[in-house]
Amino acid sequence: NHNFFIKDKLTHLDLLAAANLSVMDYLGLLDLKKNENIKEWYFKIKSRPSFKTLLKDQIVGLNPHENYKNMDV
Repeated sequence: NHNFFIKDKLTHLDLLAAANLSVMDYLGLLDLKKNENIKEWYFKIKSRPSFKTLLKDQIVGLNPHENYKNMDV
């Protein structure tokens, strides 16, 4: 019932988990269709201004998945 993983405020755990999910998202390996709670949480984190700079990062020689920069897919 929390807004974030363990509290109602953002913690290091949220940032660590979001960074890991972001790599999977970048590669097109993230499928959140079966877990609406994680999907809502991830896109809440992903849309934060401080996290948006991460979405500009690129892996040399590997383009991001077409949905990587979308905030609601």
